[in-house]
Amino acid sequence: MPQPGELRVSLAKEAAAASATHNQARPLVARKVEGDFELTVRITHTPPDAKELTVVGRGAPDASAGIALHSADDPKTTLVLLARQCQEDGTWVSRFSMFSRHGNGKKGSDGGTADEKLIVQPVYLRRNRRGEEFTCAKSLDGKTWSSMFGTAQNLPGVGAVVVGPVAVHNTNTKYDVTFDEYTLTSPAEKKK
Repeated sequence: MPQPGELRVSLAKEAAAASATHNQARPLVARKVEGDFELTVRITHTPPDAKELTVVGRGAPDASAGIALHSADDPKTTLVLLARQCQEDGTWVSRFSMFSRHGNGKKGSDGGTADEKLIVQPVYLRRNRRGEEFTCAKSLDGKTWSSMFGTAQNLPGVGAVVVGPVAVHNTNTKYDVTFDEYTLTSPAEKKK
């Protein structure tokens, strides 16, 4: 039974999508946000448990959860931040990835960081917006944060955005994920 403030998602095998569509993922529960914000969520998920796992579409098996946002005025402009469980050479590993797509339909910058082993504990993701600059961070305890991808993603003139949790997978089995400790706040003004 979900706890208050918890979102449990079970994506059926019929919901599988080719991993190439990550940059088009839409929030499961969305909220329109004007101006600067900080969004944090804790994600609990494990790779799909199937003896004979096959991929729907292309690529290696992948089950991902995170934060998606898109422009309120132009849904083709997207930023998707994911904690991914990926299979490489028959072994599950954890990756953190960011996918973007610009309103002109062109793919933006994609980035990823690999962890040496599969992370089997909850992970935290954070997305910040300051003006036209979007940054992201990860944490294993919700207290100590490390910046992801080194630089901010810029979305000039994007205006209001629609943000929320997202889950995608590309396998022939179901994928379960829980989002909790979800907070969406306006950051405090920087001191001069």
